[in-house]
Amino acid sequence: MKEHISYGMLPTGIDRIIREAKRYGVKEGANILDCGSGPGKVAAFLSDSFNTKSVFGLDINADELKVSAIPNVMLANMDTGRKLPFKDSSFDLVFCNHVIEHLLDPDNLLDEVSRVLKNDGVFVVTTPNLAAWYNRIILLLGYQPHFTEVSNKNNVGKLYCGKLAEEKEGAIGGHLRIFTYPALKELIALHGFSVKNSFSYGHPYLLNSGIVGIFERLSQLSRSLASTLCFICCKTGGSLKT
Repeated sequence: MKEHISYGMLPTGIDRIIREAKRYGVKEGANILDCGSGPGKVAAFLSDSFNTKSVFGLDINADELKVSAIPNVMLANMDTGRKLPFKDSSFDLVFCNHVIEHLLDPDNLLDEVSRVLKNDGVFVVTTPNLAAWYNRIILLLGYQPHFTEVSNKNNVGKLYCGKLAEEKEGAIGGHLRIFTYPALKELIALHGFSVKNSFSYGHPYLLNSGIVGIFERLSQLSRSLASTLCFICCKTGGSLKT
């Protein structure tokens, strides 16, 4: 029996992401790149899920890399004009989990992901959803949509409830580009990717917040209403298998 590993809090959609990646051909022993790996908990989960040690993590935060759960990590800036430190066609799976919204130049990241991804590889990108069901209501009420910020220091103008209210003072995400479903889908296509599947999943705090949690769970039935957008992609014209 495989030893149980505690990864800490993982994205609520991670199990489906793994299933989808395997469905589209990512096999055991795959070469995997986790962009924005932080302390490496997601990267370690990917390593275990695909039974591979060939998992590499990139992040701009040196302190988080020092405590990474995986050994293969590099300090890297993935923004404007920066090249990823890998050769062309190096990876079977590239995972960008809540990274693209932090970049001034997301186009550069998408170009670089296309370069380092194999022709039959899988690209997974997740990001907060500007058009989440509660943001639509919040904006109508005149409040600042969640995931957006008007200050680098102060989290102001938001409407909070449930468990999120407990952490509102420190909830500065550093988000620069916030996407709706159509916007991210169109941008991905412009950079030579074909979307094989897409879905949304909920925010962990909202899912456990009483009545709000009911709406958050229901929102996952729609691609454009839940908290997080997820796209499973391949290169346009690639040899991705289903």
